[in-house]
Amino acid sequence: MFTFLGNRPSLDLTATVLFRHHTDPTELLVHAGEVGEWARQAGLVDQPMEVDELGLTRTRALREAIYRMAHAVMRRESFAPADVDLVNTAAMTPPLNVSLIGSRLRRSGGVTQLHSTLARDALELFGGDSADRVRECSGSDCTRIYFDTSRNASRRWCGMNQCGDRVKAANYRARRREAAR
Repeated sequence: MFTFLGNRPSLDLTATVLFRHHTDPTELLVHAGEVGEWARQAGLVDQPMEVDELGLTRTRALREAIYRMAHAVMRRESFAPADVDLVNTAAMTPPLNVSLIGSRLRRSGGVTQLHSTLARDALELFGGDSADRVRECSGSDCTRIYFDTSRNASRRWCGMNQCGDRVKAANYRARRREAAR
């Protein structure tokens, strides 16, 4: 259900809205329980946490602040003070719990701890030396944001099996049509 191509959990959270540039974007966090399931699928917790409607609302607000901050980084603009305040506030609470039970890693926590973990990840990314590697997919309809881990920082798409293949296939078809003329 969810896609994790951002190479950072905070950027993966922003991908829970698809087709942002369309008149009718697709919201993937429709119900409160989907926040907990997203966190489980992201590998941040072992079991989905309980999330109420306020938790859903706060998750969406954090997501949008991170999205706007990522765009500010890409445009080399200043962050909106309200976004910085929201992310800083979320980061002030304890993050998700990580413990070792025998030889097994265990991840757990609540929605406030999830917000802290995501906010801390965003702050470290946007305030760090690698912020210039934050990118938005070059796919025509895609609005996913990712952290470019390629050696020469030349990645163009959120994923080759998603947008990259579509773009390359469309270019191939266009070349074939042109050659046929």
